[in-house]
Amino acid sequence: MAKYQPNKVVKSAEKKYPSTYGSHKSMLSEVHSEFNESGDIVICEDALGYYVTSRKALDNGMCDGNRNKPIERREAGISLHVSKQQLS
Repeated sequence: MAKYQPNKVVKSAEKKYPSTYGSHKSMLSEVHSEFNESGDIVICEDALGYYVTSRKALDNGMCDGNRNKPIERREAGISLHVSKQQLS
């Protein structure tokens, strides 16, 4: 009879983002740094791309719903907020 061997879990050496669902200051987009310097809205970056979220959602220990939006809605949010800033 064959001896049972459990699957080995391969852990990555470096974790790129502090959490799976939350937004963190380390995730602020460097490309949009001018936008992120002012106001209550910031642009963050994760494995799926850029997304818009509130500054209050950074490092608060809660799930950020903006991070879990579909890519199409993320892109629409970015274009909306960046165009608003350019107008003012």
